[in-house]
Amino acid sequence: MPWVNRLAQHGAVVNALIRRRYPQYRRVRGRRSVAALVGNSYHMERFHVAALLVFLWAGAYAAAQGYWGWAGLLTVLNIGYNLYPIWLQQYLRLRLAASAGKPLG
Repeated sequence: MPWVNRLAQHGAVVNALIRRRYPQYRRVRGRRSVAALVGNSYHMERFHVAALLVFLWAGAYAAAQGYWGWAGLLTVLNIGYNLYPIWLQQYLRLRLAASAGKPLG
């Protein structure tokens, strides 16, 4: 999904806007910044996994109480806000490994 990379937090649109004002800006400058980015991606993935579990529990509780609208809304929002970013962090690490010429496994 190429459009996702354009709209992500540090995607093409945001980077283009930053580079308009700061032409020398680069998100990844060297090995240290790659290591920091990988470490941050693990941190963000853990955060979203925890949030996913909390909101899954909240949706299940709403369903158990008979609030089907709330259960459905929480589930849909949970997928967009937590599940997708988990996959995005994993994809980011795969791309960084591939660009560094490291094996993907």
